[in-house]
Amino acid sequence: MTIFVVPDIHGEYEKLLKLMDKIHKERKPKDKIVFLGDYIDRGNKSKEVINYIFDLKSNDENVITLLGNHDDAFWKNIEEIERLDIYNVEWFARYCIETLESYGIDTTPLKSFELNQNEFYRNYFNKFVDDIKDFKTTKDYKNFKNLMENCQNYHKEGKYIFSHSGGVHWKPINEQTLDQILWSRDFQKRKDGFTHVCGHTPTISGEVEEHNGMLLCDVGAVFRDIDLPVIKLSQEGD
Repeated sequence: MTIFVVPDIHGEYEKLLKLMDKIHKERKPKDKIVFLGDYIDRGNKSKEVINYIFDLKSNDENVITLLGNHDDAFWKNIEEIERLDIYNVEWFARYCIETLESYGIDTTPLKSFELNQNEFYRNYFNKFVDDIKDFKTTKDYKNFKNLMENCQNYHKEGKYIFSHSGGVHWKPINEQTLDQILWSRDFQKRKDGFTHVCGHTPTISGEVEEHNGMLLCDVGAVFRDIDLPVIKLSQEGD
């Protein structure tokens, strides 16, 4: 059996389609696809990426989706929109402009926030909250929420542990907090005998790298004029 790994996509829909076309040409029926998370933000077609992966996973039991830190932050902020605070607004404004625009949400309020926070709260806050509440009733958001609810925090397969960030080196993966699994940038040597396959931190080289028992798969495709890489792992004994 082969495991195809899809690293951070960040709204790069065309690059995702190009990669999936390559995978589908090589993939055999029992081969698995593991998505490492960070489907949204930065690129301009997050909605298309989410709907594509939602449809793919809905029709294929061998597709595994992991939660990324950007996915989780967006999901929590949308779900808790009634309790929106300055930190959550700042996250929306810094990272989610393109994601919200892909869903047809007016981001003028957030652009105002970056210039003048007082003006945002005085003139735009209520409108922004109402727009997000409306978004939560749409089919597109229901697809997003369903996908998030069915994402795993990590996945074990043979000698591999897949997670978004690679977690921390001093705790077994099943004892780590969600923040450690999604946000860590701990590259110290793994001593548990597993190869930790992760994304989250773009490699400097723009290529997949091996380091201290980790396979670093995020090549920073959203920042570079490069394709998402074809990453194939062989599962021994299959």
